[in-house]
Amino acid sequence: MAVNLKRKTYNVKPVLVVPLWPKTRISSANFLINLFDLKTKPVRTIFIIALMICNTNLLSQSAFLTPSKPAKDITDSVTKHFEALKKVYADKKQIAPQYEQQIIYSLSYFPELANAKIKFKIKNSTKGIISTRPTIGAIFRRSNKRKYLVLIFNPSSPNTIPLFSNAGANGQVGILGHELCHIVYFNQKTGLGLIGLGINHISTKYMDRFERRTDSMDIVRGLGYQLIAWKSYLDKGFMAMRENDEPIHEEFPGGRRYMSVGAIEAQIRQTDIYK
Repeated sequence: MAVNLKRKTYNVKPVLVVPLWPKTRISSANFLINLFDLKTKPVRTIFIIALMICNTNLLSQSAFLTPSKPAKDITDSVTKHFEALKKVYADKKQIAPQYEQQIIYSLSYFPELANAKIKFKIKNSTKGIISTRPTIGAIFRRSNKRKYLVLIFNPSSPNTIPLFSNAGANGQVGILGHELCHIVYFNQKTGLGLIGLGINHISTKYMDRFERRTDSMDIVRGLGYQLIAWKSYLDKGFMAMRENDEPIHEEFPGGRRYMSVGAIEAQIRQTDIYK
């Protein structure tokens, strides 16, 4: 028994299917144009202009990230741009209120740390001026899950070292940049790498190289003039203490461990962003 089946044909209009999460990398503008099928030229033009206006507004909200060219004194800028920068760089940060403007301004030179968890804490101690370290347990976490602690020492006892609080905003931003360079370096290390770094801290020669390299990173970031302000403040402070026969902290940050003002100026002259 034969059955004759007639093939029925349908006129089907092709439908463009656009996945919500395209596998290929296309611009957000093109993706939205495809999604809404904006084929006519006037509509496409209006849509693209609207996107450009939105992007301009977003950029204007954070127009100042870092200066186009390093400035010798950023004291006024620290206050002027604080509110705009705070919206971008305060996330996941615990910041000591008395130094909030200087800290936020310093963070603007390190966009890769925008999502890093960092606590800036004031500590009454004579152990130093400022220091940075990963928190306990950081060696067991991935770099994007770690927390870091920046300690700013503010001794209540008689001073044996110049105070961070007296350095002025320009110098404070310079040394804060130095400490943030440490965090960038720590973030590049695995847990075992952090353990090795801790062991290497025993070596005086290693620490000398480590701190000079960190100063160099700070200069490349655009904070060379601020580092000069910080180093000049320290040099004057320790010189005054010597003249007055005051006791000087045993970890005097001078000599070979940190770059001298002359060495900083020499690197500035050789670094393109300062030209």
